[in-house]
Amino acid sequence: MRRYCDGFKAGAQYIDPKINIDVVYRTGSNQYLFNDPDWGTQAAHQAVNDGADVIFAAGENTADAALETAAGQGAYVIGSETDQYESLTDLRSRIVSSAINDIRSGIRDLMRLVRNNQQPAGNFFGPIALAPFHDLESQIPQSVKDQLNQLARDLTSNPIIDDVPYQKP
Repeated sequence: MRRYCDGFKAGAQYIDPKINIDVVYRTGSNQYLFNDPDWGTQAAHQAVNDGADVIFAAGENTADAALETAAGQGAYVIGSETDQYESLTDLRSRIVSSAINDIRSGIRDLMRLVRNNQQPAGNFFGPIALAPFHDLESQIPQSVKDQLNQLARDLTSNPIIDDVPYQKP
């Protein structure tokens, strides 16, 4: 989860090195890491009160609560794991996009490779994508869409996972 958030931060800083990004991680027991909506609500509320324009959240129910809170306070939100536009329907007008990580396809592909004695060394990642902009499509400049498409092509041909700074817990 930390690599996911650190990757988001690195991507934003790649586009604008002067951008102000705060990353907040839930500490404590992993038992509630993905199911702590109270923490997600508090973290998003604090971020918006501190001036955040956009909130990115990852981590199931914890993230959903953060996105709901931030959108309710007028911030734009970026979801994760799946296209949150489909599941957080009340937030649709505030959802910029979602970072989609197709874990199921990645596991399936890895199982096929293992079955064929072609298990790759090191980390293995499933397909990733950026969800459509849906309701905000007309507000995203074409130059931004072009830049995102170019970055996606670049990352497909040259994965940079080891280049992303990783903040260990």
